[in-house]
Amino acid sequence: MTGEPPFDSVFQAVRTRTTVADVAVLVAVPLVLTIVFRSPREMRSSLVFEYTDPSLLTAFASAFVHFDRTHLLVNVGTYAVVVAVVFALAVTSGHRRQFYVVFFNFVLVFPTLLSYLNLSAVRLSAGFGFSGIVMAFTGYLPVALAEYAETHFD
Repeated sequence: MTGEPPFDSVFQAVRTRTTVADVAVLVAVPLVLTIVFRSPREMRSSLVFEYTDPSLLTAFASAFVHFDRTHLLVNVGTYAVVVAVVFALAVTSGHRRQFYVVFFNFVLVFPTLLSYLNLSAVRLSAGFGFSGIVMAFTGYLPVALAEYAETHFD
C-alpha cells in the first residue's frame, strides 16, 4: 500500500470533496423517476417504448417510466447504492470528470440506445424502466474500483 488512509479518512475525503452541485446531479435521477411515477398513468403509458411503433421520444423517455412501486424502488435503491459507491471511488481517485462523462452518457444517451437495441429481438411488447441504466452503472463499478486501486495501491 502507498499510505492508504483508514476507512474513516475515505469517508472524510468524499465528504470534503463533494459539492452541492454533485449532490444535486446525483439526486436528480431518483427525483425525476419519482415525479414520472407519480404522474397520471395515461401519461406514463404514452411514454412507453412500443416495439411495434417505436419513436425517438419514447425510446428515451421509457427508461424513466415505472408502473409498479416495487420496480421503481428496486431501480432507485440499486441506483443509489451503486452510484454512491462509484462516485465515491471516482472522487477519491481523482476521476470526477470521467465519472460525469460516464454518468451523463448513461442517463442521457443510453436510454435511447438500449430501447433501439431491444428492437433486435422481434416481439410484440414494450419496454420501460430504469433497470438497463442501473445495470450500466453496475458494469462501470469494476472500472471505478480498478482506478481507485491503481491510485491508492501499488
